Amino acid sequence: MTSENSKKQKWTETYRASIISVLMMLFLLVAAVLCHLFGWKDAPFQFLAACLGAGVTVIITNLLLVEQTKQQQKLQNEQNEAEDERRNREKQNKENIQIRESKIDAYNKFLGELYSSLTTGELNEDKLHTLRRRVFQDLVFYANANTLTLISQEISKLFGEGDIKQSEGYARIANALRKELSIDDASNESDVIKTINDLWKAITPEDYSSNNHVVIEADNSKEEIIQNTEIVSNKKIPYETAWHFAMLGNEQIKALDDGINELSLIEYEEEWRTNLLRQVGENDIVFLFRRGGYGYIGAFKPLGWRIFDYNEQKETLHLFGHQEQVKFVNDHDVMKYDIYNGRDDGADLCSNLIVEPIAYVPDGVGNPGGVYRRTISRYDAGYAATLLEWFKK
Repeated sequence: MTSENSKKQKWTETYRASIISVLMMLFLLVAAVLCHLFGWKDAPFQFLAACLGAGVTVIITNLLLVEQTKQQQKLQNEQNEAEDERRNREKQNKENIQIRESKIDAYNKFLGELYSSLTTGELNEDKLHTLRRRVFQDLVFYANANTLTLISQEISKLFGEGDIKQSEGYARIANALRKELSIDDASNESDVIKTINDLWKAITPEDYSSNNHVVIEADNSKEEIIQNTEIVSNKKIPYETAWHFAMLGNEQIKALDDGINELSLIEYEEEWRTNLLRQVGENDIVFLFRRGGYGYIGAFKPLGWRIFDYNEQKETLHLFGHQEQVKFVNDHDVMKYDIYNGRDDGADLCSNLIVEPIAYVPDGVGNPGGVYRRTISRYDAGYAATLLEWFKK
């Protein structure tokens, strides 16, 4: 019962205005008849006319309200879409900023590790591990395929090169990463590389330019190079010239352990190392350098050289005191003496110095001093004398 009363009360409250309006209309109709404005016979027609007028007004009002509601809903939807777009844009901008900051941080750390490895002249296992981590933990997530390819090519050529080659390689890598960040994108690429290269030279570490660092240009004459070397030290050794030879990888150790007494290097689109190798004399001494804190691991007497020219497909064998032999490259010799698989890697030259061991200590005896960054170069006689004493011990 209470529920029915509640429903009636709710219905009454809902339609109260309409009931009052109908009652007022009936009251006005009765008043109009009583006042003789029209008779009882005309009352139904007047009532119908009033109803029709009210109905038309309701319809028109309803149409206007519906249209107004549609316009308001459309405006509200546009405002909601604009707000959503603004929020999405802000979110995207924030994500882009975070990604850019992460890229800058990753590139900075990678370039810092690379520069540290180059300027110290060492690529030991710890530095190699750090570089690998920087590449596979950071760069592969941010740099595109072209940039990664360029970095791979440049790194494969950087270590063991002279400081000029290193600065150029570093500059190309840095420029590629700058392009990834769209920094100075309108600048000429060669100008950017030259600028970074010049900057490298301007703030080169002191040991690059010290007297102990003998830089030998490939086109220098032998006499000029000997004079430059003698300036460094006037100590005497029982050999005409001492040579520094940096091994590329542990394949060299394996070759020596297997009885292949040849010190190998490979060249891509260059030949200055091979030209220097040809200058090694019968009465010289060659010291083999191993990176990673080992220093020099062996002293060798040169017996000649073996050169694979893959462009001309010929092998030249030159032994001191014997006639030089030239023959077509054959797979047997390549598999045995091309210890770094230079032919398969696209190298132009594989050049080996044929030697006889004087002293060989795979764990190394250290480095008496000097920074020799090239694969092969003449070596200071004073350091050579010290090394000979170390190997004797």
